[in-house]
Amino acid sequence: MSEINRALVKNLAADEVTYNRGVRYYSSKAIKSISKSKSKEHYRAIVQGKSDYTVDIDITNPENIEYKCNCPGSRKHPGACKHAVAVMLFINDYSDRRKQQKIESGEKRRITRILDYFDNMDYMAGLGDIFHVRLGIRLDAMLRADNSVKAAVSISAGSTRLYKVQNIRKFLSDYICSQPISLGKDFSYFPGENRFDHESESVLDFLCEILDIQEIVGKGNSTGIFSKSEIFFDRHMLLRLLKIIKLPFNFTFAKESFENVKFIMGKPDLNFYLNLSDEDDSVILSWDEERIIPLDERGNLFYYDNAIYHPDRIFTRHFLPFYHRPSDGEDDTLVI
Repeated sequence: MSEINRALVKNLAADEVTYNRGVRYYSSKAIKSISKSKSKEHYRAIVQGKSDYTVDIDITNPENIEYKCNCPGSRKHPGACKHAVAVMLFINDYSDRRKQQKIESGEKRRITRILDYFDNMDYMAGLGDIFHVRLGIRLDAMLRADNSVKAAVSISAGSTRLYKVQNIRKFLSDYICSQPISLGKDFSYFPGENRFDHESESVLDFLCEILDIQEIVGKGNSTGIFSKSEIFFDRHMLLRLLKIIKLPFNFTFAKESFENVKFIMGKPDLNFYLNLSDEDDSVILSWDEERIIPLDERGNLFYYDNAIYHPDRIFTRHFLPFYHRPSDGEDDTLVI
């Protein structure tokens, strides 16, 4: 097997920031799949970033390692992109494991693993603090088909303490351009030294795409989705964002706030009860004590039991007739 090592990978990277990002991608298991050619040292991998990117690495000739990725960054800058770096780090560790399997002595194998452990610590040591992002989503009224109601999204970021981002456009621009970011005493982000966790990176990458689109459209044609401290999303874009969020977020609807809310693709476990009225022939529909709050007039989103649900069409079709009941009553009942 041809030789490859971390020093060589770092030298092949476009720059040190790109190398550190590749390390993060590898350590966060962004490589979804990888295969190797039987005839030569050629690897093909799928790496998860803003999209799924295909990376080809050929180390048949260790003096001329070839790499290729179909991400936009690899076409803009010379050197290996972060996706290619992640795959080469995988190949390096894979090669080390193959060598270790050939060591017959149990004592030598144990010593090799100890050395590998400290070696891994060396290249992860420079990553510094890991920061997290928490979103706040605010809806003043139910989302409508004509997009007259928008969801306002705010960002808080930090490690042990979260700071609200007061200028979202600048925050995202600095993140895109690998510029230092300071939000408070306990938040100083330096590219190449600090990083965001993988779930937060996915959210930031999505928001950066929105900012890029706005920049391309131009200020003259801007739809005004960016304010100082909030981003305004219509129904379609809010659903895209919710599908990306893997961590709990804060949610406010009509001035009522909920913390640690999660998003669930699917229907909730609701129990409905039908009873006949003793006074007339009406049917009384009731359900569990937890309130159901409609968030979208088409029934695509609703809040229930500290989660926002996006049910399938069958559930929505059956539930929609009971969806628009008045929500100011104390009892979860509906007279039909």
